[in-house]
Amino acid sequence: TYAAFQAFDNGYMIWRADTQAVLIFYGKNGSPNFTGYFIETYRNFPDNPVTDTPPAGRIKPVNAFGRTWGYMWTHGDRALGWAISPEQGYTATAATLPRDGDSWTVRNSITIPDGRKVITNIGELVVYWQFQ
Repeated sequence: TYAAFQAFDNGYMIWRADTQAVLIFYGKNGSPNFTGYFIETYRNFPDNPVTDTPPAGRIKPVNAFGRTWGYMWTHGDRALGWAISPEQGYTATAATLPRDGDSWTVRNSITIPDGRKVITNIGELVVYWQFQ
């Protein structure tokens, strides 16, 4: 599927053209910091409302990333940090993976531009991501 990718101080954002979802991975590998927004939600967010000037070498995100990042930032969730690379388009490979025992109800993978796979594990009370 066509996708867009942007790296941040402490993670990544991926936009999927097929679902129009913004996937947000932040924290260390294996961290429980994964969230996402579907277009039905983020299209109602304002264009990036953050008026702070980015630190040197950092970028203020735009488009769907700007809307979701700006929403998180203005609601106190600044763990992702600032963007450190421009948004880039690429062709992503996405897949649903087999369950891993009884722990996970949904497991997915999506590639990032450097070819690594990001695996999300979603259970009843926990969500985490890791590189494979």
